[in-house]
Amino acid sequence: MPPDMMPHKVKSPRRTAAGFTLVEMLITVAIVGTLAAVLIPSLRGAITRAQGVKCLSNQQTWIKALHLYLSDNNNQMPVSVYTVGSSVDATDALYPYTGKTSKTEAWKTLFCPSRKMNASGSSQTSVWGTFGFNSFASGMSAAAIPEKSKLIYITDATDGSRWASFSILTGTGSKSYAQGVPRPHSRMVNVTYLDGHSTPVLVSQLTWADFTKGTPNYFNTYDTRPISSSQYDQ
Repeated sequence: MPPDMMPHKVKSPRRTAAGFTLVEMLITVAIVGTLAAVLIPSLRGAITRAQGVKCLSNQQTWIKALHLYLSDNNNQMPVSVYTVGSSVDATDALYPYTGKTSKTEAWKTLFCPSRKMNASGSSQTSVWGTFGFNSFASGMSAAAIPEKSKLIYITDATDGSRWASFSILTGTGSKSYAQGVPRPHSRMVNVTYLDGHSTPVLVSQLTWADFTKGTPNYFNTYDTRPISSSQYDQ
């Protein structure tokens, strides 16, 4: 075969190895860092808000249980009082009305989800929950409380506080409300009023009247007597 008719081998173009230059890598790292700086605080905020909503939902479980209990018990408030050797929890009377299948299941809703919980649903520091229940209205007729929308019945409290009582609110007891309660919801705590509405509040905005209005423990001066100072909102 003549040389000019011999088949020629076609050389394919040489491929260079793909890769990032140092500048490209630095730009990528900078972009990822910027995105993280923007998204992580937003994610934390979303988690905090979700925990706040769940906390309010848990409090709603118990205030609804209270209303059902009142309808079955001639409008008489459950006993919620601490005395040495004879303490009584309102939750013992209320848990059958929570709609949960057992006391153990009901107890799991006594916690704000911002607290670390173990597999059984109990706080790592207490099995009594993180909500405090009003002791000033203990055993009263609910009909005798004229402004139910102004009386707090359930509040975020310290681990195992169980009650919202003089010793807890004043800080003279082992479970100080003013100094010990964390501020899990953007420096606020969740509270639920006797009429059933719930809301987050700053502890410094709460007065003694919020816990005693309409009870035998209420005094006019309590309308302006704060539970705590603004330093505890931090």
